[in-house]
Amino acid sequence: MRTLPGLLIAALGVAIWLFSVPFPQLENGYPGPALFPRAIATGMVLAATWMIVRPEQRPIRKSAQRGTWYRPVVAIMLVLAFIPAYGLAGPAVAVGIIVSSIAILLHVRILIALSTGIITAGVVHLVFVLLLGVV
Repeated sequence: MRTLPGLLIAALGVAIWLFSVPFPQLENGYPGPALFPRAIATGMVLAATWMIVRPEQRPIRKSAQRGTWYRPVVAIMLVLAFIPAYGLAGPAVAVGIIVSSIAILLHVRILIALSTGIITAGVVHLVFVLLLGVV
């Protein structure tokens, strides 16, 4: 059931990696503009591999499937909300809030959703603000 989506996500990750190959490297061995797409591509391939290999879970009840048509729309709206949130709260906080919100929307346990948002915000702050000095 999850094999085809996993393969599609892995293929997209490989395509992103290959697309970032011609990006230039910075002087003195510093990571260039290829760093972020390659990190995302690696994460996609790892997540896709996990989707394919992990054991099947129990099927979702029909009653739990009804009324979920709005979730993709809200998820896209949350991603689009990054631009104004970036201006108001900065990149790390904006990404953390949006990641947590999408996880909650997908019915991830609240503690895991909030932890994921906080960890993501920390990584964004560490990489883009402290290490790369982009923001």
